[in-house]
Amino acid sequence: MKSRQAFTLVELLVVIAIIGVLIALLLPAVQSARESANRINCQNNLKQMALSVVIYHDVRKFLPPARFATRPGEPVEHSCAKDQPSWFVHIMPYLEQSNLYDDFDIFQSFESAPMDSIKQSLPMFVCPSRRNHETAVSEETVVEQRAPCGCGGTTARIPGGALGDYAANHGDVSAGAIGESSDFYYAGNGTGSLISVRPICKNGAPTGWIDKIKFASLTDGTSNTFLVGEAHIPPNKFKVSPIDGPIYSGLEFSAIARVGGPGVPIVRNKFQDTPLVFQFGSYHPQICNFAMADGSVQAIFNTIDTITLGRLCNRSDSEIIGYDGFN
Repeated sequence: MKSRQAFTLVELLVVIAIIGVLIALLLPAVQSARESANRINCQNNLKQMALSVVIYHDVRKFLPPARFATRPGEPVEHSCAKDQPSWFVHIMPYLEQSNLYDDFDIFQSFESAPMDSIKQSLPMFVCPSRRNHETAVSEETVVEQRAPCGCGGTTARIPGGALGDYAANHGDVSAGAIGESSDFYYAGNGTGSLISVRPICKNGAPTGWIDKIKFASLTDGTSNTFLVGEAHIPPNKFKVSPIDGPIYSGLEFSAIARVGGPGVPIVRNKFQDTPLVFQFGSYHPQICNFAMADGSVQAIFNTIDTITLGRLCNRSDSEIIGYDGFN
């Protein structure tokens, strides 16, 4: 009777060890390939948004507003801004999302749209390195709300809705952030390309808006001005308003817009739970993706100095960029 050949225990352990080493060697390569694909998809998302804004401008002759907002001391004819839809809704027709756009009225509360539409998350608004778009939906919450300057405080109800990982370039902070009517987050004060605007009101509701920004307003050049970038949202703040609030609503500045410059750098660590809720930041190693106003997409090193960052955020500061760190 022939004896059966079999692995000895030692041979089996050696084989298992070799397989473990091979997996350990392959895992970084697999992760690197996955991140490379995610980064390309993220840049494609920004490209689609940039091109939709360009088409919007071609049709309307001005850029979409980031949101309707107020400015302290404004007359009543500019004081009917509430939670009308944000720039994400304005560009939908140029992203082949006309059916979803038709569910919203840009001059009425975004909550007047069907709940299914309010919660319809689109893949192009979510970075694949962060989360799946199907999970990027929040529920209604009540939060303690403070102004971006850190002053004042009220209790606010934040409705649920679709979330996103990108933000409009609202500019730099040269206008100030000290609780004055000139502060950057108030309507008409943004130095960026997609800014908060003052509505033109009739019978308590908007019929249009002022503070319209055109490509001609970007005197620093469309290739030197950010349009949209990745928004810093730490993982522990996913679905936590206002930093990760419903993006179809124009109520919360920090859900749809960001600024950059001295005092407001690009966040280098995605886990940084920063007190500033309006910084750009990425989940891609070492870089943050931005769509420029000329429709191109650039990967900016997150170590960029804040002076140069501010110049890229400001549409018309007449400063020379002098930056060669596009990746």
